[in-house]
Amino acid sequence: ELLIVDNSLKHKGHKFFSPEKFHLHLKIKSLYLNSISRLNAQKIVMKVLKEDLKTKIHALEISIEK
Repeated sequence: ELLIVDNSLKHKGHKFFSPEKFHLHLKIKSLYLNSISRLNAQKIVMKVLKEDLKTKIHALEISIEK
């Protein structure tokens, strides 16, 4: 299960705010990602989003649950 929360508007007015880039919170329910270390799980997610992190995502919060 994946829930994507767009928190971009909460950061409007910040120094480096850009309406073209998102501030996202990913809430992921995954037995596999929860079974490995938090660092390795986040590395996997970051690898999947690599190109978007360069162009479309300014900030990313990742929460992983069972």
